[in-house]
Amino acid sequence: MRTCTLCSAPYLARGFCRKHYLRWHRYSDPSIVLQRRGEPSADKDGYLIRWVNGRCVKEHRLIVERHLGRPLLPSEHVHHFNSKPTDNRIENLQVIGVREHGAMHANERWARHAGGA
Repeated sequence: MRTCTLCSAPYLARGFCRKHYLRWHRYSDPSIVLQRRGEPSADKDGYLIRWVNGRCVKEHRLIVERHLGRPLLPSEHVHHFNSKPTDNRIENLQVIGVREHGAMHANERWARHAGGA
């Protein structure tokens, strides 16, 4: 008998048991740990997530929205200064545009690549 790739439960589909298959189907991530008792959980990239009004919201965006007193625009990203996705202190978060955020991370990747060569 085949078993789930994430636990030892019987296999259902796509290599997952029923629980992990449903998580994959709903959240595109079978390894997501669902939130219990108001605690945040982490997504596959390590960002803390919370459930707000039936929606899965990244905690750093929620913190910045509460700090600004308004919802973030789709064109606004939240950058972690220290690159640690679980460090959601307001002093570690910066609201920047989508293009600026992409360019910032491209420069970081380039610097790591050039430094390693």
